[in-house]
Amino acid sequence: MALSDKDLDQVIDLFRSLDILGAGTIESSLFVEALQQLGIASKDVRLMLEGVNVVEGGQVQYENFFRWLRGGKPAGKAPAVKSKASMQLELIASSLENIATSISAKDAAASATLVGNAEALRLISLTAFQSEPDEFFASITDAHLADVHLIADATPDGALAHLMAPPDDAHDPMLTMMKHHNTTPHQLTEEEKCVRKEAADLMESTGKQGTVVRDIEEVPIKDVKDKLALSYWRFCEGIRCYRSPSVTKALRLICSAHVPGLGDVTYLDCFDKLTSSDWESHVYLFGGLVRDILLRTVGNDIDIGFSAPAAELQKICEKHKYTCMLDGDYILIGEQNAEEYLEGMVISYNGIQPSYHADFSMNTLFYDFKNDIIIDRTGIGIPAIQANRCDLPCPQKQWHDWVAVNGCRVFFRLYKFLLRGYDYDPEEMAYVAGQLLEWWSRDESHTIEVGRIALGKLVGSTKASEIEALQTLVTKSYELAAKPANNIFQSADAWWQSGWLKLLQLSS
Repeated sequence: MALSDKDLDQVIDLFRSLDILGAGTIESSLFVEALQQLGIASKDVRLMLEGVNVVEGGQVQYENFFRWLRGGKPAGKAPAVKSKASMQLELIASSLENIATSISAKDAAASATLVGNAEALRLISLTAFQSEPDEFFASITDAHLADVHLIADATPDGALAHLMAPPDDAHDPMLTMMKHHNTTPHQLTEEEKCVRKEAADLMESTGKQGTVVRDIEEVPIKDVKDKLALSYWRFCEGIRCYRSPSVTKALRLICSAHVPGLGDVTYLDCFDKLTSSDWESHVYLFGGLVRDILLRTVGNDIDIGFSAPAAELQKICEKHKYTCMLDGDYILIGEQNAEEYLEGMVISYNGIQPSYHADFSMNTLFYDFKNDIIIDRTGIGIPAIQANRCDLPCPQKQWHDWVAVNGCRVFFRLYKFLLRGYDYDPEEMAYVAGQLLEWWSRDESHTIEVGRIALGKLVGSTKASEIEALQTLVTKSYELAAKPANNIFQSADAWWQSGWLKLLQLSS
């Protein structure tokens, strides 16, 4: 890292701006992320931190670190001897890396997942055992450590298959959810319209719709009361938690309505029953309801992520006589043909995987009713919402993995979100458009089929302004894209006329 003294001073000033409390420290995950932005690999950051004693209680003394980088000696205690707990995590991390190497040729996505988990373990090893290592290690049970091995042991035909990327569209829970949205679109009951209006009035009384809530504040992990509810994300290096009293009040108000088809059972009642079983499990809100409420907008769909197997939730529903329908890792609770229903998928699909398993940065948020906090599992969700950007959820080197996991549905979802007023990065749009052209040229029928599922109500839309805005986006994206060798559309107009209009089931 060849930086002049002036450059280093500027970098230190940057960290001071992030150090809101002026304590001279910054969370280790933020520190690693910031240095990665400077072009330093996380592995190299870890090696540097190991070489200088500037980490305590998960916080990096950044000025001491850069003093060391200049060639001086940082203040502080002599480097501590690694604890037994730290060495055990190092061994596990090394094992994961060995497994990742052995399967990299066969399954690049799974290999990348293991490497990410290994790096997260090493960061925990480095930062968490500087203070009271025995107490901290006692909190990491065998079950928690076993979670890391589960992904390594997962096979397509085994019981842990849900930990892997879906092998095809038929086994993609997110695509399954979208299909159900299209076949049974959500229409609110009068009660739900009433509580949603109350929630909307509440949110808009604190600021203009479309602007980020003002009362959101970060909650340190150490201040979260029920840490077991966060245990699924303990290996997510960038996890950050937030609290907003107005968001909590609005979401609890929305979920106080009754689930259609379940009699006098409210959504909150249902969540309580689903988590009251022999195994302790958790239910989280995720998706548009969480994303939009931060912008003072009340969405329709109540989607959940759950930590228990879907089949276990089905048994709980049967016990309490809740009508439900199971489809792999997807579950629908309530009357499928009713005006509104509750649906979701197992959290191992979209909750604990690396960031490239998500569709976009702004959709990586969960709401935890146990602690009444917003969980930003990657640390990129809240910043994306604050910037009003629909960003890809991973660095460029992982874009291929993003496509491998999500398929072409995410290409169409980008256009869908941009129509709602989100901004985009031209380089990311160029990549998405280029990939979509390649998919379309390689398998037109499959791409159109998935596109219709992903675009939902846009298909057959009679709103001229909406279709015109989409055509403008399609044209811009075509101009940005690097055209694939197999491209069958020789112009943006040809793509629109021969491709998109056919997909949308519209005539020219």
